[in-house]
Amino acid sequence: MKAALHEHLKTSSKLNDFSFNYAINLAKKRLGSECVFGVIDFNDKRYDKFIGLPGYKRYYIGEDKRAIKAVNSLDNLNAIVVHGEEVPTKQGHVLVIGLGSKTFLKHNRIIEDTIKEARDYNSFLFRWIRTLFSKK
Repeated sequence: MKAALHEHLKTSSKLNDFSFNYAINLAKKRLGSECVFGVIDFNDKRYDKFIGLPGYKRYYIGEDKRAIKAVNSLDNLNAIVVHGEEVPTKQGHVLVIGLGSKTFLKHNRIIEDTIKEARDYNSFLFRWIRTLFSKK
């Protein structure tokens, strides 16, 4: 299973009713039919907007909807979408993966405080590389 964990997609104001299936299909094309990708907030709520869009059947993972599984049996598609946030700290930006829906970390603090808060939410911190949806 391949993963791309740092995806902002578009700005949240540009997500439309076709965005959900489009993003899932693009992930399938680039990562395979069983894949994981993160929809990352940055001073917005794009993950919550994204998971509320119409499209493929989905199952919420965790009571706090920290991830969803999108399924299309016709295409043998099993895509997992996880919630994350790019958090600015005094030492630079960090990527936090596995936050619950409607959960956001405080910004512009020392990194140790951000790490502690992420762990309090049972989330992970990552550094990232080029994103799946960026232009090649």
